[in-house]
Amino acid sequence: NDNAFRDCSGFDGILHLPSNLTVIGANAFFMCSKLMGDLKIPSNVTSIGFQSFISCSGFDGIITIPNKVQTIGYSAFSGCFNIKGDLHIPEDIEIIEDQTFSNLGCEGTLTLPPKLKSIGSRSFQCTKFKCSLNLPSTLKSINSSSFMSSTFEGELILPEKLEFIGRSAFANCFGFKGLLNIPSGLKVVESEAFSNCCSF
Repeated sequence: NDNAFRDCSGFDGILHLPSNLTVIGANAFFMCSKLMGDLKIPSNVTSIGFQSFISCSGFDGIITIPNKVQTIGYSAFSGCFNIKGDLHIPEDIEIIEDQTFSNLGCEGTLTLPPKLKSIGSRSFQCTKFKCSLNLPSTLKSINSSSFMSSTFEGELILPEKLEFIGRSAFANCFGFKGLLNIPSGLKVVESEAFSNCCSF
């Protein structure tokens, strides 16, 4: 249920969720900052509510989100800045909500879902990855500050179906290299979208 363990800051162990769990409600573990180890979402979960693990900064292992997950609410994993390893977003996700993964640690690879259409504001702000950013061909909109101050390696290839890039979407991203080709179908590029991207 919503707010199930909200502000239970005294929890200081490893989180083991039951295998038959299907829904994680909004604010379920809001500010449970002393939970540690891996953050493993059970394989039967289909929905993760907004702010469910926001500011759970004690998690210091890997994050596992199963492919059955179809919706992830805004700010669900925001502020889990000690998470390590790769981030694989389930393949049926079509919209990444605002701030879903902002200030996430990781420092591994990022795998975006193949049907993705929209990336919300500040979804990956201040995240660090050791990979190139592979945007799926279905993507139409990258909203404000989506990748602001994030770290990637290699080229940034914008998909041909992309129509909108919001304000400061890629501002202060220093890791990109090579040429930046603008898709012919792009309709709107807002102010400061690529400001301080010095390596193009």
